Amino acid sequence: MEVFAMQIDPERIRPELRRIGKVGYAINLMASPHACNEWDE
Repeated sequence: MEVFAMQIDPERIRPELRRIGKVGYAINLMASPHACNEWDE
């Protein structure tokens, strides 16, 4: 797995990581207890 990752061009990986990071950030906000006020009631 590491060998495959090393063969990928970092310049091509960067946009993918940026896109995945935004999706992960949004999911974390939605899954965050602070974002779910229903649980506080």
